[in-house]
Amino acid sequence: MQLQIGYEEITRFGVKELKNSEGELKAHFSKELNSCSLFLMPIQHSDPESIRFCEILIKELSSSLIFKTAAIDFPAAIYPGAHYSARCFLQYLIFENIEPGIVKQTLLNKLQEITGKNHRSIRDNRLGLFIPRTGRIICFSFAHSGSMYYRYRLAEFKLKAVPEGLSKYLLSLLCYCPGEYFLNGSRASGFILKINTFMEHSISHTVSSLAVDALKAGKFRSGHENVEKHFLESDPETIACEVPVWYEQPQNSKLRIDGVLTGHIDILRYEKNDMIGIWDYKPRAKYEKKAHMQVYLYALMLSQRTGIPLNKFLCGYFDSKDAYCFKAENAAENMSSPV
Repeated sequence: MQLQIGYEEITRFGVKELKNSEGELKAHFSKELNSCSLFLMPIQHSDPESIRFCEILIKELSSSLIFKTAAIDFPAAIYPGAHYSARCFLQYLIFENIEPGIVKQTLLNKLQEITGKNHRSIRDNRLGLFIPRTGRIICFSFAHSGSMYYRYRLAEFKLKAVPEGLSKYLLSLLCYCPGEYFLNGSRASGFILKINTFMEHSISHTVSSLAVDALKAGKFRSGHENVEKHFLESDPETIACEVPVWYEQPQNSKLRIDGVLTGHIDILRYEKNDMIGIWDYKPRAKYEKKAHMQVYLYALMLSQRTGIPLNKFLCGYFDSKDAYCFKAENAAENMSSPV
């Protein structure tokens, strides 16, 4: 699909003003930029082609990215308190909790498809201004199995939305994690537990769709790392990957553990329903027999570490076709002694 940009010459002044006023715009949108990237476009009030281009771009982007849109008077955004009217209003697209590089490349691709032009950089083109969000993704490696490293990745900029106990725990791992537990303790992946709970099966879950895109991109040799990094960059709800957790057995526990139980959560999400999602990537999810035990134990461990009750946790495992999930509190009610 290509669209002739009839308003390009008219809006050149507007885009130039955006670029010249980037500092003022960052100050104006400082709250949004804590977790969101923005793409700003001056749109002509009276030009149907200008409005049509904006509508087409938004429609094209909606198949690839999660975002919302808003519009304000053009001069008020750059010069708060201005009392004159402008021929443009400022349409801005808000991309929440997505890696800026992913947003920018998708924007470039869609702009090229629509206009038939090769835009090397959004900052340099005549259609709008891209402002990346602040914050970062932190990567910290743990030597928790001798020769193999676990790459703990944390989207620091997404933590403002999550419960305080979870946020504090995820940040504390950057300073302290008892590595000796992981070298000598029992692993959740090998722990056998009887759990009778209803598991919801889906062939159209968001996590499976994300896995398809991640494996298609294939940036790393490991399928796990491809999935984890893609989730963290492209999924607004994923806050961390390869999260170390451990469980120190309290008195009156149903679990009989030799020492300390340990594990690493593949995908940690803060779901839209305010549930903490614990997900494990299993390339053959349909044939898994013990994955539900593993993710339930992860929930138990994270609950102990954060003080957040089990009724706030959702457990699941998935591949690019199938996803299975259940509520941790249901599993706790139906758990029996390990065999």
